[in-house]
This record gives sequence, structure tokens and C-alpha cells, in this order.
Amino acid sequence: KNNGYFNSLIYTNDRVAFIPPYAFDMFQMQKFGNVPDIKDFNTFLKEKTPKFCVLSFERIHNEGCDAKGCFSKDEYFKAIQKTSNDIKDFYKKIDLDNTLTILASDHGFKVLEDKTHPHFQPEKNSGRFVTDKTTKTFCCINYKHLPSKQINKMIRSIDIMPTVMDIIGLPANIAQGKSQLVLIKNSSNNNINNYAFSLTGWGADSPWNPNCWAIRTDEWKLVKLTIKNKIFSMRKKIIYMLFNIKEDPNE
Repeated sequence: KNNGYFNSLIYTNDRVAFIPPYAFDMFQMQKFGNVPDIKDFNTFLKEKTPKFCVLSFERIHNEGCDAKGCFSKDEYFKAIQKTSNDIKDFYKKIDLDNTLTILASDHGFKVLEDKTHPHFQPEKNSGRFVTDKTTKTFCCINYKHLPSKQINKMIRSIDIMPTVMDIIGLPANIAQGKSQLVLIKNSSNNNINNYAFSLTGWGADSPWNPNCWAIRTDEWKLVKLTIKNKIFSMRKKIIYMLFNIKEDPNE
């Protein structure tokens, strides 16, 4: 914003307490569906460049809520297909030759072929576990000046913003995380992270009140879990779990 960008956030969920409204010139919270075809986005497109916008595609989250956190594989892939169509409609609205887009998700989701499977464990929609199936996501950066490649190394969500700032020529060191532009340009470069941190509300606890933490390297993951004592509610039991990710990828 201080570098002349018109900043906008258009969000379809109430989970934005952690986002400072003062950072945006346009801050909209509303239930407009899943496709950014509302007047606020059209207003944003008319603003003079340069501009920056955060949009949320909530179809998978919303349909997961309707399924009460019990996605079957078929339900999940149907929601994925609908979201793909939403994104395709979005791309039709913007000038891709002069736009850098970042498509990412905040967490994964546990699905099974059959909900009646005896080992089926429904996962609530805010990522209640810290297993790789939940914490590993994707990030697709599309820009005509970047090479086309796939990077299968450990990148953190906090690395996205400094990477974007580095790409557009702004100081990357004022944001949390580390720019991965060098890695994008040269996949053999070792400028990668040594660790990644995650936290959530496991079991009945809310993600707003985390009780499960994990720190991960390329080879190991250490998990700390605190659970309430069934007899003495004021006491908590602390459990540590250490996983060798390479030898035990399913944890």
C-alpha cells in the first residue's frame, strides 16, 4: 500500500479477525457465493494499476460444512471441479498478460472412498490435524516472466508474500518468511527452509484455541499435543510424538 498499490480484500467468511482492515483500501466481507462476479470486484478491476487483491473461493469449505466434515472422495472431487470452473471464470475477467496470480489453499482435507469404513475419521473444515495429509497444500504462481516448473520442496505459507514482493521488485525482507524466487529460477538452489511450523485445535478444541503444535524438517516431525484430563478438568496431559517422515510418511 505504501508503494502505491490499491489493495483490496473480498472475503466470503467471517474468519478474518486476524486481517488488519487498515492495510486495505477496500475491505469487503459478504456472502456473495463463490465466483468473483460481484460489483466490488468489478469496481476493483476499474481501479488504476498497480493494484493488489485477495479473493476467497469458499466452495470447497462451504460444501464441506454441509457434509458435516465427512467428505467422501466423490463429493470432494465434485467440489474441486466446481471450484476449477469458478477459477476459470475468474481468469476470464483479468488481464493475464499483466497480472501475477497466486492460487493456494490453507490446508488439506482427509477423505475416504467409503464413509462407512470402520476407520473413517471425519475432519472438521479448519484442518484439525497436523499430519502431512492436512498440512501439505499447493501454491501455483502464474506470471509470464517466470519459468514453468514444479517444485517439490518444503515451502511455507509465510514464504508466499516475500516471494511475490521479490518478483515485483519490492523489498522482500519486510515480510515474514523467506523469498523463494531464487529457487523458482533455479530449482537446484539450496535456498530452502530448514523447518516449517504448524498449529491447530485437535479433537474438540477450536483452531482459535490451538492445543496441537508441530515442527517439521525434510526428515523429521515433532508434534506436541495437550489434552484435558477426563477426571481433573483443570489439568492437561501433554503428549509428544516424533515421526521419521521419510521412513513413516503416513505418520
